Amino acid sequence: MKRCWILLAMMGALTAPPAFGDAFDDAKKGEAARDAGDFARAVRYYSRAIESGELSGSNLAIIFNNRGESFRHNRQLSRAVRDYNQAIRLRPKYAFALNNRGFAFEGMGQFDRAIQDYDQAISFKPDFSAALNNRGNAYIKKGRLKDAVKDFNQAIVLRPDYAFAFNNRGYTHKVMGQNSRAIEDFNRAIELSPKFADAFINRGEVFEKDKKIGKALEDYSQAIRLRPNYGRALANRGGILFARGLLDQAANDLDAALRVDPELARAYLVRGLVLRKKGQNKRAIDDFSHAIRLRPGDPVFFFNRGLEYEKGLFYDQAIKDYDRAIRLKPGYARALYNRGNTRLKQGRFERAIDDYDRAIRLESKYAKAYGNRGHANEKLGRARRAFLDFKKTYELGLRPAWLIEKLRKKPEDG
Repeated sequence: MKRCWILLAMMGALTAPPAFGDAFDDAKKGEAARDAGDFARAVRYYSRAIESGELSGSNLAIIFNNRGESFRHNRQLSRAVRDYNQAIRLRPKYAFALNNRGFAFEGMGQFDRAIQDYDQAISFKPDFSAALNNRGNAYIKKGRLKDAVKDFNQAIVLRPDYAFAFNNRGYTHKVMGQNSRAIEDFNRAIELSPKFADAFINRGEVFEKDKKIGKALEDYSQAIRLRPNYGRALANRGGILFARGLLDQAANDLDAALRVDPELARAYLVRGLVLRKKGQNKRAIDDFSHAIRLRPGDPVFFFNRGLEYEKGLFYDQAIKDYDRAIRLKPGYARALYNRGNTRLKQGRFERAIDDYDRAIRLESKYAKAYGNRGHANEKLGRARRAFLDFKKTYELGLRPAWLIEKLRKKPEDG
């Protein structure tokens, strides 16, 4: 699953009733700091409340849970889990702390442990719509899409106005290829929460997949208006602008996306394509290399870097990248074709023919592959085979002047 662009909803943790004056005051200050987004300050106040020794039992459990939430928001997930552990030890049926610990485990990539915590939270609080929503997201990451849909359905039954659950169910439908259902859910999420940037970008991606490019562009732009530093939306809009030939505007969006999120592999890919169009070969290679470091299992990244190496006459490097692309995707006809082209340029005609043969077996109407196989056969003195390849190229609708000239000549060999 591509990196999950789902908004994961969390219900706020419980707050403690007064126990003793100073500890309670610190706890309230911690809550105010957390609500203001100052999580480091919240941790300091919660820590003072915990260390005061004035709190015990459920009251202390709530403060551990709240401090855990502050650690989690600061991406200190291990420390968050330790606090949730303490909260659950003090209050074993504390559904909110179990849900929050599950969320932290999910952030650590420990999806099975996350699901176990969500299971427990739901068993103690069957109407816990946020835990159902979060378990649904964990199921997505485990590839259990039907189970995810069931959880989102139940969350929506419990909370018919739950925009996050509609968005997440829409995302699941999107992954399952059920685009019309996905659009319905994203529409409902936006209707319930008109400033829900994630729902706009998710809907935009479905529109783009359905070739409704104008609508996709509108949704990406709206997501950016709602969240100006939304890296994924900037990258997606940059891709559409590139496809429309608006290279400078695309570059602006992609640069902004990477300033916000330097881990966006797709943004490096598309910016590399922009740089290719601008003739900036070395910078394009740098961007494709960045994309490969971030996502080394994507054959498209290797293919595009190979193409730049080929254009720069670095044939050995190009072939290495095409090799990797083909290993990752054995049915990658275009990579086979381009590796054949590189071998043709190196004078390795038999090997080039092997690649063109494989590309043609995958795509029987690959006119360029027939044409270049014709060149390779011609170089090997196989005039009849070359003629047949050129003839097939012509029949498939590719008719450059050089090809018409070759077809005028009668082949002499068999």
